[in-house]
Amino acid sequence: MEDAMRALLVGIMIGLSSSSILFASEAQRLRLQIGHVSSPLELTGTVGLGADNALGARIAYERLFTERFGLEVGLASSQHDLTLVIVNGVPRTSSFRMSPLTLSGTLHVGDSNRVDSYFGAGLAYVTVSDYTPAGSSESISVDSELTWTVQYGMDIALGRKQRLSAKKKRWSLGFSVSYMQGEAEAGSLSLPLETVNISAGVVWQLR
Repeated sequence: MEDAMRALLVGIMIGLSSSSILFASEAQRLRLQIGHVSSPLELTGTVGLGADNALGARIAYERLFTERFGLEVGLASSQHDLTLVIVNGVPRTSSFRMSPLTLSGTLHVGDSNRVDSYFGAGLAYVTVSDYTPAGSSESISVDSELTWTVQYGMDIALGRKQRLSAKKKRWSLGFSVSYMQGEAEAGSLSLPLETVNISAGVVWQLR
């Protein structure tokens, strides 16, 4: 089921990209961003898991079907340092990579010729790499998780003032804030996956 869901989201991304041949008039945007990803695991008490904040990268493709509504497929990745506090209080450190694949509907608001704000909500398929605590030879596997995500973004056009919907290639600065909440299973542990991602980067309007 998990492999099927991941294949479905990837297929949608490929389908949206390739459909530009048939629907050349519709606006398409490619976003490349880096930013701050909050810790997905909070450490509480003397026994548990905790992870540091991390620098993350994200690539997303959006197709606008109308002036206001679109679909966005994105893939993000961040590597977090992990601390496992065992019973005797001695910390064991490791690291893991978290890679959410997202599919969101986007609603663009406002009438500015230079700034385009949008809200998004949808699904996130989160893959977490296996990790091996320091001092242990046993790798711990983390199940992939299907959860939900919401975001707010803003694209600010560069260059001369003109509408973002213009049918020509153009560059913009892109800023976004997203929130994701879920829970994954790692052996006998239930791991919360709750993050806030604050990103900035460039946006290329393909059409």
